[in-house]
Amino acid sequence: GKLVSSPDFFYNETVSFLTTTDYVAISAGPNAPLTLTGGHVVVQAKETSSGGGDVTITAGPSTSLTDTGGSVMIASGTGSSSSTGNVAVHTADAVSAGVTGWIELATGESAADTSGAISVGSGVSTTANSGVVMITSGAAASGTSGEVQLASGTGSVSGTATLSSGAGSTSSGTTTVTTGATAAGTSGAVTVSTGLG
Repeated sequence: GKLVSSPDFFYNETVSFLTTTDYVAISAGPNAPLTLTGGHVVVQAKETSSGGGDVTITAGPSTSLTDTGGSVMIASGTGSSSSTGNVAVHTADAVSAGVTGWIELATGESAADTSGAISVGSGVSTTANSGVVMITSGAAASGTSGEVQLASGTGSVSGTATLSSGAGSTSSGTTTVTTGATAAGTSGAVTVSTGLG
């Protein structure tokens, strides 16, 4: 393989690029003393007057009939005696005009089997409470805030949509369905109904 180190003029650190026939590794070296933060790795497309460049991260395909394609993992770093790092995925702000970009989280289509699943959850805690999972639309300074839709997919028989609290060894949690409060006017309604048949 080939190991190339070059100074990072933005952070005054050294970034290493390791290339072999099997993988490419990009890493920033540790900092000394160990009480300081480690190096940064920045991947950014070029700015142009005709539109910014794209950044694409794709795992390799597999030509084997039995092996799967490569995986893509994005994770924060561990903390030996403190909290782990955060992972933030968001689009840039639209400062002067236009709308902000959208974020799509989806699995690929399957031609001969079940498509992949999506799991959104907080981690397990062995000594304290587990983390909160919140799905909300953004606030609107004027006008109506965005909708939140939870629905199963369509099909010859549509899937089941379930809203429930988790099981507990002593007592289970509460499931609450409510509309928001309003300072003036009428609060929203709660509608429970089956589909047309």
